[in-house]
Amino acid sequence: MRKLSRAGSIATGALALALTAGAFAFTPTAGAVPAAASGTPPPLTSIRPGHPMETGGSRPAAPAFATNAIKTTTSSNWAGYVGVRSGITFRFVSAHFYVPYLDCTGVTKSNPTYSSHWVGLDGFLAGSNTVEQTGVLAACYPDQNNVVTPTYDAWYEKYPNPPVYSAITVRPGDAITASVYFSSSKKTFTFTLADGTSGKHFTVVGKCPVSATCARSSAEVISEAPSNGTNVLPLADYQAASFVGASLTDSTGTKKGGLATKYWDDYRISQLSDGTNLDAAGSTIPQGTRIALPTSLVSNATFDAYWMPGT
Repeated sequence: MRKLSRAGSIATGALALALTAGAFAFTPTAGAVPAAASGTPPPLTSIRPGHPMETGGSRPAAPAFATNAIKTTTSSNWAGYVGVRSGITFRFVSAHFYVPYLDCTGVTKSNPTYSSHWVGLDGFLAGSNTVEQTGVLAACYPDQNNVVTPTYDAWYEKYPNPPVYSAITVRPGDAITASVYFSSSKKTFTFTLADGTSGKHFTVVGKCPVSATCARSSAEVISEAPSNGTNVLPLADYQAASFVGASLTDSTGTKKGGLATKYWDDYRISQLSDGTNLDAAGSTIPQGTRIALPTSLVSNATFDAYWMPGT
């Protein structure tokens, strides 16, 4: 498996924590997943749905000037789009997306597969080792009867702190709105996820992890292959994840737009195996093989990410 590098409308309210009653049920421990018995998958609550971008080489530095062209790069765990520019910091990112329908055909209980779909700040540029993000985990995972079934969970994360999973129920096809907002006056992040289909939602306010920088140097909309804290995990067949109306705002509040604007550059990220990614059978995917691919942007704010290993 891919060895991960170690990494040292919003309602803000006056409370440090504001959420729908009963919205959160558990928080997994930080770090790698505890050892499991042979053939037993790791606890689902231990999965890290978000992580800084992994590459086969080094992450890019921020471009100094807009080129009015979408740049491309690759990653072994991310697929999607990122807004970034030297000298620009972001305070807000949001997007709408639909919870993807998983195809769990051929997935065994001893080799679950995982995917996550989120919006966030940070984690893209060289030296950026924090990510402030919220989204949905979609996994092919054994249920209480040991039958592999599609499983969906909402979460937020202040990486490198562990994720916090929500008790609200999300289902495939549900319309999700996710956003992350930074208050420069309070030095806090507000994570909001709303399920427009069920009406369930949560809003959580928290500070940057201790000793972390949270530079807010990039804003992204991503489908990801989660990790177990140490390795990138096999990517679930989510078929297509549809993101609509991505919106970014810089720290001054004067520069607003989609993923590609005159204010910042845009990177299109394709997920490629680095030679250590695994498929659902536990076999290594050859280096350079496409695993997930985003479509071209529509109106600078809308795209699909397609699961497509081996193509």
